[in-house]
Amino acid sequence: MTGRLRRPGEYDSANHPRRLVSPRLVGGLDEHVIQRLGPSRGHRDTAVVGHLPTPTFIGTVALGAVVYRRAFLNAVHASTVCAGLVAVLCCLGYAAFGPTIVALIMGISEIRAMAGEFLPWLAIAPIVSVWSFQLDGIFSGTTRTVAMRNAMLLSLAAFLIAVWLFLPLWAALMVLMVTWAITLGIWYPRIVRNLPES
Repeated sequence: MTGRLRRPGEYDSANHPRRLVSPRLVGGLDEHVIQRLGPSRGHRDTAVVGHLPTPTFIGTVALGAVVYRRAFLNAVHASTVCAGLVAVLCCLGYAAFGPTIVALIMGISEIRAMAGEFLPWLAIAPIVSVWSFQLDGIFSGTTRTVAMRNAMLLSLAAFLIAVWLFLPLWAALMVLMVTWAITLGIWYPRIVRNLPES
């Protein structure tokens, strides 16, 4: 092996993206990025970001296929908007049909009544937790495991403090999710700074 080892987060523009995307056909990057990616085995590589199921894949593409900063930010923005919309729909669905869902699942009236007490927490859980899972997918894809570990340790500490303060378990869980999203959000700009410009 020759040459120096790259530090975590350092990108090698000479590393051809075919190692990740070829021979798959994908789509979504700007045309100038596609041109920079160049031909691969007689076929032009089409874009990756934009048709991927989770933020994890977006991050992986940014790491392995020399996706440039603008394309990465566009993909993160699009997936975040979609995640937020789905979370809102889930909140509305649980709020409107929560008792019906519980009744379909459980036939014991006592358990139905107990579950009904927690439906408000269930209704707000998607919109509270979606941001932490969105960021976790991006961090996982870009292999920022140290930041993920530190964020989860801080979130666990916040959760334990909430439990120690005798908050309801669902409230403590929401504290964990919010802390998780905030800590990952603080570290997120470091990922963007390490992406190459277009």
